[in-house]
Amino acid sequence: MTEGTCDRSVDGGATRLLLLRVRNYRLYFAGQVISVSGTWMQGIAQGWLVLSLTGSGTALGLVSALQALPVLFLGPLGG
Repeated sequence: MTEGTCDRSVDGGATRLLLLRVRNYRLYFAGQVISVSGTWMQGIAQGWLVLSLTGSGTALGLVSALQALPVLFLGPLGG
């Protein structure tokens, strides 16, 4: 082996399952699942509300585009 290389072969799927043995990671993972689910529900509910109040697909598209605007501009800055 050359200097600086790792001599262990790591199976990606097995490593991910091993991470669930760590309590703090399980808590983090569960929190992320709940957070992302809530974000998706909020986006769906907001779109549904806009569509039911206006009946306009254009308004729905505009609201969806405005939701993505911060990611569009701040994403390149964050990497």
